[in-house]
Amino acid sequence: MKSLRARAHNLIDLLPQSDLEQIWTAIETQYYDLYVLRALQEAKEHFLPGDVLTRDEAMMFLSSEEVIPTTEQPLN
Repeated sequence: MKSLRARAHNLIDLLPQSDLEQIWTAIETQYYDLYVLRALQEAKEHFLPGDVLTRDEAMMFLSSEEVIPTTEQPLN
């Protein structure tokens, strides 16, 4: 049995250009959805309590005018 990749290439070769354009739109959307889903799943596996802010904490942080010191060295 041929590999899935080889079968997909053979199928693509048989399709007219107009069908490929429609299919590409659907596949591209699915690809990016899966990419984001995998990234979110991976991030969830590595988060520890306190690593993220709640919505209210984030809004308070964004609306505050305090300057938060950083540990980074200034660029010269």
